[in-house]
Amino acid sequence: MKIISSEKEKSFENSKDSSDLVNLSRYLIKAQEEERKKIARELHDEIGQILTAIKINLELLKRKIGKDFEGQIEENINLINRAIEEVRDISLNLRPSLIDDLGLLSAIKWLVDKVKEKNNLNIELSLKLEQKGIPKDFSITIFRIIQEGLTNVVRHAEATEVSLKVIQEDDEIEIFIKDNGKGFDIKQVFKDISKGRFLGLLGIKERVELLNGRIEIKSEIQKGTEIKINIPLERNI
Repeated sequence: MKIISSEKEKSFENSKDSSDLVNLSRYLIKAQEEERKKIARELHDEIGQILTAIKINLELLKRKIGKDFEGQIEENINLINRAIEEVRDISLNLRPSLIDDLGLLSAIKWLVDKVKEKNNLNIELSLKLEQKGIPKDFSITIFRIIQEGLTNVVRHAEATEVSLKVIQEDDEIEIFIKDNGKGFDIKQVFKDISKGRFLGLLGIKERVELLNGRIEIKSEIQKGTEIKINIPLERNI
């Protein structure tokens, strides 16, 4: 079974194609990204620096006191190291600096490596992108679509293998995500979306539509899921 969503074919039972709602959605997503960027910077600069300072103080203290407390201090240093790593990961998830510094291609590679490492998931990645012609706002939205797609696989699919293709051809970018997970009943899921569930899939759909794109979803129980997204490059958010 498959569901196709485009400008002309709407799979969700709502009327979000009005220009006012589209413009409002664009504004909200841009505002959300700016807030993400601000929080990510504060986490990295403020909380990260505080934790690093505490770690340095503990290491200095360890040198001054006897061995009776050395083990306890070392344990706390290890906990702080974990906290620093968590803050860094949260910051990068909120707004990967790679997008701003090195572009979309590097950010996608980083995301895939991170998901593979943390979830023991085999991801076959195929990238064909020319970054120079992709505006920053466009790149961020593409990244969020891929990020949410992989997050959905990790949270819901129970998959062991994923194929991710991001291919730029002519004036269009195609994103293809396929997993070997448990699949789902598309009609039921779309009904649940209207009740406030499966918001990740809704978020993908809305971001695709903001870029004037098309999304096609195929899924069968115990046979996995395929998501195919086509986005024209001539339109920017």
